[in-house]
Amino acid sequence: MAFKMALTLLASAVATTSAMTATMSMICDNAGRTFVSQDGGETFSLRSKVSNQNYEVTDVSVDTVVKVTCRDTGVIGGFVATMSFDGQSYSTTNPVTDSLWQLTDSDDGVTDPLVYTEFTGHNYHDDNPDNDVSTDAVWIWNGNTYNTMTFEFAFADAYNYCYDSSSSAAVSVGGHYFGGFGNAAADTAVVITAKDMVIIGLVFMNLVIVAMVCMVCAKKPVAKVRYGVVSMASDSEMRK
Repeated sequence: MAFKMALTLLASAVATTSAMTATMSMICDNAGRTFVSQDGGETFSLRSKVSNQNYEVTDVSVDTVVKVTCRDTGVIGGFVATMSFDGQSYSTTNPVTDSLWQLTDSDDGVTDPLVYTEFTGHNYHDDNPDNDVSTDAVWIWNGNTYNTMTFEFAFADAYNYCYDSSSSAAVSVGGHYFGGFGNAAADTAVVITAKDMVIIGLVFMNLVIVAMVCMVCAKKPVAKVRYGVVSMASDSEMRK
């Protein structure tokens, strides 16, 4: 019974940590491509070719990285985005280094200086009324045309972000923090991933099995040992 309960708890923990999702609202002027990595940015897979969208990122973990390439096809381009995750919103800012969004590449070699434009100051801002980009988000480009710029959002930064420095420690399971105050992280944050939960679950099951074996051994009756009568010979009998 205990072993079955351990398996149920493990399955529940893994399902909880692997079910985290995020929504990326983005606009690229002109041609955008969305890629997702689940190994910390080592490899990426193409997920979308839509340039103006609300895109759902599934199975979010600390190893998830979203990459958007934005190609300008004439006039000055631009990229603006808001990532919504675990009750928080992370938008592109001025400067971009103040946000969790990072400019990682530009095929013309120009990543500084950059041109920043308020959300409503770009012609594309109302192109899709269903797009949920925050009005506080800022358009980013380098002022050139016919170039491609690459932006990335690493969820490892989101897991360690936000939380009030007044709290001393916090633990995050699947992106949910425990030990802080409200939506405030901590000076020290421990992130428990789905892989960690599996390992913890296996250790827990081993402890349950050991405990069950000990219980069985403790209940096993101890066989009684019968001793025969021992006769002692006298001194005179031993001399004979």
